[in-house]
Amino acid sequence: MIAYVQGELKRIEENSVIVENGGIGYRVFAPIREDMLRVGVGREVTLHTYFSVREDAMQLFGFLTMDELDLFKLLINVKGVGPKFALAILTSLSMTDILFAIAQGDHKALTKAPGVGNKTAQQIILDLKGKITAPSADDTTILPAGSSITSVAENSAVADAIAALEALGYAHTAATEAVRSIPGWEALAEAGEVSQLVRESLKRLAR
Repeated sequence: MIAYVQGELKRIEENSVIVENGGIGYRVFAPIREDMLRVGVGREVTLHTYFSVREDAMQLFGFLTMDELDLFKLLINVKGVGPKFALAILTSLSMTDILFAIAQGDHKALTKAPGVGNKTAQQIILDLKGKITAPSADDTTILPAGSSITSVAENSAVADAIAALEALGYAHTAATEAVRSIPGWEALAEAGEVSQLVRESLKRLAR
């Protein structure tokens, strides 16, 4: 099983990217959103992957964070939702929006994703609502039970770093994702390293 692919981002396509490693170009199906575009062609990227093997195809799906991969795995276990369908949902809606919609039973929010009708949206909520921990009043995200997704609002250092990034003009979602993409951000947060969290986040947001 391929856990991740790391290498130079050679090409960004409609619903996939090409990552070169060791002279081999890997096509990885991935959500093409602002965060992927910020990485930019020619830069190194690490994608956490899911290898889908079916009778008619072998495909690699990749995500910039483990949290997205965890949510992707939850979605593909829903009746009627395959990898390509789950990818479309993660491309159209932010992870936070998806999790809130599931926790709050808001199937209309999920139908904003292309191809997701009321029946499929209701099935997603039915299958996953019990696996999603509802947010508290101070949470900025929701915790899927048993996954690595972590509430960034639980630590004041993280909240302060996000607030500082927002003061610089960055959107809350972009600031949150930038902080949580820093290797070892949990340890930095526990140590109260607000300035380092901000510096490292700015490097990622500037890509």
